[in-house]
Amino acid sequence: MKRLANNRPIVFCASTLAIGMVVSVCFSETAYWFYIVLGLFVSLFVASFCVKPLKSIKIELIILTLFLLLGFTYTRYNVYMFNSDKSFDQTEGVCTGMVSHISTYSNGNKGITLTNVSIGKDKTYGNLLFYTEEENFSLGDTLTLSGTFEFCEFSIANYSNKITLKCDYETLNKTKSANGLFYVVSNYLKNNISTNLPGDEGGIMVALLLGDTSYVNADTLSNYRLSGISHIFAVSGLHVVFFSGMIGVLLSIFKLKGYANTIVSTACTIFYAGLCGFPVSAVRAVIMTAVLNFVKNAGRKYDILNSLFLSLIIVLLIFPNSLFTYGLILSYLAVLGIALYNKFFEKVFKFLPDSIASSMSVSFAVSTIMTPILFKMWGYSSLIVVFLNLLLVPIVSVMYSLVFYVSVLYAVMPFLGFLWKIPYYVAYFINSVLDELNVSSFTVYAEVSTFSLILYYVFAFIMCDRTNFTRPVKICSGFGCLITIILAVWGVI
Repeated sequence: MKRLANNRPIVFCASTLAIGMVVSVCFSETAYWFYIVLGLFVSLFVASFCVKPLKSIKIELIILTLFLLLGFTYTRYNVYMFNSDKSFDQTEGVCTGMVSHISTYSNGNKGITLTNVSIGKDKTYGNLLFYTEEENFSLGDTLTLSGTFEFCEFSIANYSNKITLKCDYETLNKTKSANGLFYVVSNYLKNNISTNLPGDEGGIMVALLLGDTSYVNADTLSNYRLSGISHIFAVSGLHVVFFSGMIGVLLSIFKLKGYANTIVSTACTIFYAGLCGFPVSAVRAVIMTAVLNFVKNAGRKYDILNSLFLSLIIVLLIFPNSLFTYGLILSYLAVLGIALYNKFFEKVFKFLPDSIASSMSVSFAVSTIMTPILFKMWGYSSLIVVFLNLLLVPIVSVMYSLVFYVSVLYAVMPFLGFLWKIPYYVAYFINSVLDELNVSSFTVYAEVSTFSLILYYVFAFIMCDRTNFTRPVKICSGFGCLITIILAVWGVI
């Protein structure tokens, strides 16, 4: 009998690690779940020796249950540490912390997140959030404020952001400017761009290069989100691959090739991810790019699924609170869509020229897996997202390269500041296109049910490249996906 899908141990290990984390968070208040998971581990361990059908996969069962137990206990410890800050609830005092995130809102307020927080002489586990209208703060600055602290009750949203405390402050002072290498270089680049190109176009270039959207006008940012192309501001595969490629070319000029080239370019991409604040999407892309380069040097075949799920294991172990964040979910789903559906759509569009067929295949592959989850998360999706990606992603790729090279040249030779006008006009063109299209008129708003979501992904699983169903069955499943999403948007199911 033909197997339903090919066996990939790394995929199963990453999945059980994630399942253990999900169970731990969702049932964080239920102590007996620890004993249920522990009992499951012991039962499978014993069964692998006693039950004949399980003997052949004894090692696999032991490894998978170890990953499940690791995910569960590791996350349970993090939840415990989160709740340890409850002792600061409704206390007054002086707090010191470093600015790790700045959110800009349409009313002009800024949400400032502090990390490495201490209240008096006591360190806290999570982050502290407060709101202000002041403008003179940068990432990496150390702030001191006094006020009343409020503990945020444990929830998936708070756990994901590690926001355990909020503060209504009375006094606020910057006690130290950013002095870490990542923050100094990142703020230097942001100041250079925003000084030479103020306004939305400069803000777009900051967001494109470093993933910081706080310089972009709220209305402009809304246009990008409604059109479905705001992913260009999330530093991920698009950015890291181009950055790694440019570094690789520069190293080749100096005759550095093979493993040496890969090691140096990987170190550079890690530094670049640090400049962006180590977002999950960037870390994922750095790991996958490094794996790709090392595999090529070894003369082995690259498997995108193994690489993707290997990166998931590493990311979850480094950032265990990131499992429920939109950044991780959307980043991994996008790559998973390419891995599962790209070949299917390549066959559909094989009548087109290769370059167009390739771009359309990637766009449709990502849309296939992302559209239902976008409706579930945001309540809307764009009808022209595939068209805009086909049109703008190549232009954005060119603009990214221009911003990178101009930033380097300007840092060395400031008199070349006029070169900023080149990426400026590209950004101006993109903004004009989105304004002229009036993207909100192409946006569909809907609330999809959980049942329709499950039904959709059942059809999507059948039609993907990695299952061994026949082509007619896959095509029928593709139509099943389309019909399901239409009925879900209409509210029929």
